[in-house]
Amino acid sequence: MKTIERQILAALDRLHRELSDSQPCRWQYDGVKDNYSCPHLAVTGREVISRVEMVNHYTNRKEGDGE
Repeated sequence: MKTIERQILAALDRLHRELSDSQPCRWQYDGVKDNYSCPHLAVTGREVISRVEMVNHYTNRKEGDGE
């Protein structure tokens, strides 16, 4: 699993804990509408990505910078 996929799943779990009383569950992604949903909750891809960006500790570097 790629790093961004792990970050998205972690963001979905955090959103689920904050907005729902139930245990984490399996998410489904609608790529056409850019929505994530489970039986308890639905969120937009924009909401999820904003959560990923808030906890992302890696700086964006241009290719070839520093390495």
